Amino acid sequence: QHPEQGKSDATLASVLMLGLFENITARQMGMFAWGSHIEGAIQLVKARGRKQLRTKTGFLLFVAVRTQRIIHTLTTCTAPIMGVEWWLSDAVKDEAAAISQRFAIKTAELRAEATRLMSTMARCPENIDIMLDMIRRAQTVDQEAMNWLQNLPEHFRFKTVAWEDHVPNGDYEKAEVFPGRVDIYQDFWIASVLNMARVCRLILASVIVRCAAWVCSPVDYRTTPEYASAARTCVDTITDIVASVPYQLGWHLKRPEVMERANLSGFACGVEDALKGLPGYFLTWPLAILHGQDYTTDAQRSWIVGRLKFIGDELGVKYAHLLSQIQIRIPSMLIRRDGLMANPYPNSHNFEKNALGSPALGPRSTAFGRLRDESSPAARGHAARTGREEEGRTVGQGHRHSGTVGAVGGAKLAEDATPKCRMTEDELLRRVLDFS
Repeated sequence: QHPEQGKSDATLASVLMLGLFENITARQMGMFAWGSHIEGAIQLVKARGRKQLRTKTGFLLFVAVRTQRIIHTLTTCTAPIMGVEWWLSDAVKDEAAAISQRFAIKTAELRAEATRLMSTMARCPENIDIMLDMIRRAQTVDQEAMNWLQNLPEHFRFKTVAWEDHVPNGDYEKAEVFPGRVDIYQDFWIASVLNMARVCRLILASVIVRCAAWVCSPVDYRTTPEYASAARTCVDTITDIVASVPYQLGWHLKRPEVMERANLSGFACGVEDALKGLPGYFLTWPLAILHGQDYTTDAQRSWIVGRLKFIGDELGVKYAHLLSQIQIRIPSMLIRRDGLMANPYPNSHNFEKNALGSPALGPRSTAFGRLRDESSPAARGHAARTGREEEGRTVGQGHRHSGTVGAVGGAKLAEDATPKCRMTEDELLRRVLDFS
């Protein structure tokens, strides 16, 4: 009824606040409630056009929507509306942060395209070439992200200030620090920007492995050089994110001598001696991604659950409790889903309800158990052995691709090794995985 009022700064800010409210209170199954508000904010930004960037408030609101939109597209596996340039042109406050967001937008586009291709294409020589090209494109973006992370500008660099090896009473959920290094950053915003780039690398690795599995089926995808490379990348990336968590949750506030020794500032604003809810809010997404990775160890997973509970209980971001309960493993469960996408289950929209343990699909489900076995420490050990074997003879992307092509040739002669399971389990699995 009031078009101009609907495009005002106040309206857009109100929609963003509603999304924040849904995450903090978690009164509904968070992703769907929060996502509807973010989709509305995206439509408002689109209607407001480029003129919104002329004012400081309009510019900041645009950047806030862009950040939320990136997380939304990455978590829902949907193609982003408008391209990279529309979101980043003339809307850059920090060049380094803009580079990280550019990686994220490209990652979202690649992931959505890969899912679309695997759900519509038959396995034939022409389509295998298309999928190999998708692997190359994902590897290119991943290489760009890795180069950026290794050559950060001075103000984005972090320092390792401690090495922890103590777990109180052996309870990882109660531990403030996971055994290993503790990194300190200039402020929590920089840590969040770097973690966004790291999460993008995890998602790109998932895309690459999914494509390799599609190409080499029915040969076990864990024998491919793509999987071995992804396993190494993901293990290192998970370690980097885990090392950033204590700082963002205020570990350093109890240890002023650490900050003095590192010669770093505290948080960007506010009182130093209080826990901050905002860093915890930004941490929920990276921690949820780590919680669902095949490459995360059981000890790391237990510690991550503890940190999510801490964010929910102590910092008030209740949505973190929901994220800590989701039972999903990436990429193994997505690879299984890719084989079922030709006939999607009609009731797949209840992802969070199912993943959080409905009676029909609790964590003890046979389908879940089998896929957890695929991501067991033994499987990860197999990946490491494969990586060492391939490292000597794999030089550059071209050789990695030829490794997959060789697997494809072997697949033509191999018997179908795909596990046979009852249709009811496949249908249940579709319900859980369609969301991702």
